[in-house]
Amino acid sequence: MTKNILKSILFLSIFLMVSIPAFAQLKTDPILLDEPNDKIFDCKNDIFIEVSTQAAIGKQTASRTAEDQYLFMTVKILYLAEQPMAGLDKASFLAVHTAEDGSSKEYPLNFAVSMIANRTKGNINMAKTLKLPAYWTLDLVFNVDTTDKSNWTLVFSPVERGGNEPYCRIDVPLAVK
Repeated sequence: MTKNILKSILFLSIFLMVSIPAFAQLKTDPILLDEPNDKIFDCKNDIFIEVSTQAAIGKQTASRTAEDQYLFMTVKILYLAEQPMAGLDKASFLAVHTAEDGSSKEYPLNFAVSMIANRTKGNINMAKTLKLPAYWTLDLVFNVDTTDKSNWTLVFSPVERGGNEPYCRIDVPLAVK
């Protein structure tokens, strides 16, 4: 009986340490508020994404300088699905630029530089398992060959690491500075 009481006290202590900061964040973070928000996009009401830092094109990110241009942004992801997802594959993110003539070009995620940027800022590792509830802040970096700042879209198709089929597809229009 004493072991059960100790287990209960330990569980309650851990729950309070973890949950109180999480509940405090619920009141201030727009992705977690139950209000309409045209900046938050949902995937089957299980996964939500918000571009929290305006996308920018430049030559430097994560303390690295590129020969080409980077498209860089920070996103927040809220995961509420009941089934765990074994991390996000690099194919989960794609930047698409549409030229004035209607042609489009896709740019895959630069996974290595994105991981360095996330590690530098102390953000979560994309390879980590998503479990209910997960709330991530991720820096995304794409190598791009244009400086045109109009007509960009972030395609978010969450693919489990090692998987082939996306859970859904969300096209998020980007305002690029």
